[in-house]
Amino acid sequence: VAAGTRIQANATESGNGGDVRLMGERTLRAFGSVAARGGPEGGDGGFIETSGGYALPASDINQAGLGGGFDVSGIAIDAGAPRGKAGTWLIDPYDIDIVSGVGPGTVPLNPFEPVGNSTIQDGDINAALLTSNVTITTGVGGPPLAGDIVFDDAQIVYTGAADRTFRLDANRSIRANAGTNIAAYDPAVGTPSGRLNVVFNADANNNAATTGGGQVSYSGNIYTNGGNVVMNGAWANAFNNGASIGLDGEVIDTRAGNQLGAGPGGYSGGSDALAGGSVQLTGRSNFPPPPVGSVPSDQTGAVYIGGTTIRTSTGNVDIFGSNTFGNGVVIDAVAGQGGVYTTSGNVSITGIGSYVSSSAYGTGHGVLLGNTNFTPTAGPTLASVNGNIAVRGERLAGGTVSGDGVRLGLRSLVTTTGSGNIEVTGESQGNGAGVNLVAELTGTFGTVAAGSIAGNNNVVLRAANDNSTDALVVGTGSKVGAAGVLNLRPGGLDVQGGAANYTATAVDRTANAITLGGAGGNGFSVSTDELARLTTPTLVAGSNAHAADITVAGAIATTGALTLQNGGGGIQLNAPVTAQRLGLISRGDITQAAGAPITAGTLLARSTGGSVLLENPANNVSASTLGGSAAGAFRYVDADTVQLGSVSVIGFDAAGNQPSVESATSMAADTVFVRTLAGDLLLGTDVSSSSGTDLVAASRFQNLDSYRITGAPWRVWADTWIGETRGGLAGSFPLPNFYNCAFGGFCGVTVTPGSNHFVYRQQPDATVVIGSATRPFGFPNPLFGYSLSGLILGDAGAGFSGALSSPAGPGSLPGVYPINGTFTSAEGYRVTVVPGDLRVTAAINLPRPDVLRELPTTYLYDRNIGQAPICLATGPLDGDRAAQGADVLAREWSRVRSRPNLLNCVDTERKNGCDDF
Repeated sequence: VAAGTRIQANATESGNGGDVRLMGERTLRAFGSVAARGGPEGGDGGFIETSGGYALPASDINQAGLGGGFDVSGIAIDAGAPRGKAGTWLIDPYDIDIVSGVGPGTVPLNPFEPVGNSTIQDGDINAALLTSNVTITTGVGGPPLAGDIVFDDAQIVYTGAADRTFRLDANRSIRANAGTNIAAYDPAVGTPSGRLNVVFNADANNNAATTGGGQVSYSGNIYTNGGNVVMNGAWANAFNNGASIGLDGEVIDTRAGNQLGAGPGGYSGGSDALAGGSVQLTGRSNFPPPPVGSVPSDQTGAVYIGGTTIRTSTGNVDIFGSNTFGNGVVIDAVAGQGGVYTTSGNVSITGIGSYVSSSAYGTGHGVLLGNTNFTPTAGPTLASVNGNIAVRGERLAGGTVSGDGVRLGLRSLVTTTGSGNIEVTGESQGNGAGVNLVAELTGTFGTVAAGSIAGNNNVVLRAANDNSTDALVVGTGSKVGAAGVLNLRPGGLDVQGGAANYTATAVDRTANAITLGGAGGNGFSVSTDELARLTTPTLVAGSNAHAADITVAGAIATTGALTLQNGGGGIQLNAPVTAQRLGLISRGDITQAAGAPITAGTLLARSTGGSVLLENPANNVSASTLGGSAAGAFRYVDADTVQLGSVSVIGFDAAGNQPSVESATSMAADTVFVRTLAGDLLLGTDVSSSSGTDLVAASRFQNLDSYRITGAPWRVWADTWIGETRGGLAGSFPLPNFYNCAFGGFCGVTVTPGSNHFVYRQQPDATVVIGSATRPFGFPNPLFGYSLSGLILGDAGAGFSGALSSPAGPGSLPGVYPINGTFTSAEGYRVTVVPGDLRVTAAINLPRPDVLRELPTTYLYDRNIGQAPICLATGPLDGDRAAQGADVLAREWSRVRSRPNLLNCVDTERKNGCDDF
């Protein structure tokens, strides 16, 4: 097709552009203009294909001048659409080189002369991108044409206003040297251009014959101005140290706002304040890297990113690599450059490494950040502001030396500076570490810093291995920090599919036990030294899904909050634990050894299927709050004042991989026992039990409000009632309170079961005052009475009992005798008895007539045949009302004396007769 030729399949009014296909079986020369435009009134652009092939027999391949090539120099392509979507220009040779140039093509004198090599100028691609999407695809024609696409200092530049896609589908490999740039940019500040999507697919035809290649090996720069970048490498490959995708260049920047500038490749890069495209890299390797010694094993991987900075703003970055011979994903820095940076975009890196025992290659880590060699260069950085970062690696079984699931090498950094979360999950199916933060090294260049993790929000570390070595390694000099919650729990990857199509999903290893403190050990074990390298206001070990035991093997001390959490198994404290806010949340029993006291400001202890047994006398939750519950017994002893109340701590939800608030708004258990060995016990929440509650205060009990103790009978034990606050709580009638009884010590009373009681060690005083009495000589003692004083706290004296007696008997002479008593108190009062007085008066002598010497002269005797029905007075007969007081009988006798009723008088005509009366 000569330079002056025009081929058009345009829509004239509305409608889609047509198809134009220029296809040469052996050779294609197309230098004219080809258009397939959508209509001016509406419609999408059409399809234009330019294809050249190679079909000579294999015996003719090396003959000079023979071949089948492709030359479209100077071709003008237009598959645009003024009111629709742009069409596509498909370039389809076998092998092809993208070269720098804008020159026109010329038909040779012999038009049948074959083209030796297939080439396309970057200028022709750039011109086509102004109107059309561009796709280059290759097939296989036979050796040496395996279908490679090679950039040779090419500059793919797009400055149009609409979005475009530049796509390469190679039958085998896509390669570019360091001088290559692919860029979309704003031609002038304030005049934004469109986004350029860049797609690289190696082994696009899924052709198993791509042995010896099939990867993306790119060493240039890519600036998409908001467009996406997608790269897919082949499974079968061998070049570039066995990498399926190898990026050994400068910058991939998908942020909008890219300008011409002084940066790498002559561009300024986009702006973090503008939207950015996504980056997706997928590589699968099935060829071993070079032997150990020729290339460091930590510089080989199915996806190898060395010295390339991937930068986006809102777009996500997804990197996946699987390798049957070595590392899955390797990200390293070269000359201080290398890593992944986003603002709100998420970063996800997943690698599957393995090892073949018959080879002499690297150990095969799942994901390797940085390297383990002693070099002075800076390590790679994975950084986001508000986006989440997830690094997940699996090292499959095999080989004599086992690799790690995720290995953070020297100077590597994973960090978020805003609200983004960080998750690092690694598993080794052998004896390697699940997650390994390599320790710092000291050598020729001084001390090389270890890898570190610094999250401005939440950080999750999950690790697992075969439990023969430490699954989570936080090496000397390494640091893990979280401004929010740092969660440690066993976990790994569920790998599915075959080597050519592995998939991996992060999962929890809920059956793996957790050990904290001490010297460390096998499995998920975090030593005391490693815990000291963790910095966070809240550390959570385990999760709501964790189903195995959590053991504290060595002393743990943190100035922040600490939560141990599992949904199965138990929690065993074998060493002291110190935290500002401590949460112990389990389904099984929560126990502590003799030398493992708890020191905390706040404690929540909850067992949904077992008991809480924290009775170490050195426990000290200061004067703050204790809360929790248990299916069985809840038993807690504190060295000082403690308050029962509503408590909340931070746990972790495994399903959402997010922190969760765990609260206890009341205390409930089968039996509740809380004791202070010094100080008060404060009730700041409701307490209920099925079999009984005992609250024991070394000093006083204080109900901070109208809180209740319900369910089974309860007892509140205290030293004293003085200064206490009951808040409406009351014991059961008739004996609500007991005294002179210390919990676990001397008890002078019997606390009745089956009812509610306050029980005090101190003993109050009560006084029994015995009333006085008077009787005449010769009569029996009357019934004695007494009164009580000194009763407290609403006691009615129902438990008082005793006997009253006097030494005076019926024959005792007139006088005053004591009335004594002996009393006891079932409540436990100390009883003082004040005796009363018994006054025995002279016998009452009734006047009688002297019938032997005198005869009656009146009929009075006839009217007094019987003894006068009179009563003895108890007061003086001549006393006035004041003297007589309340003695009614005494007052009546006074009236008889002053106004006698003579019908009751016996006249004997002697002294004291009726006349005298």
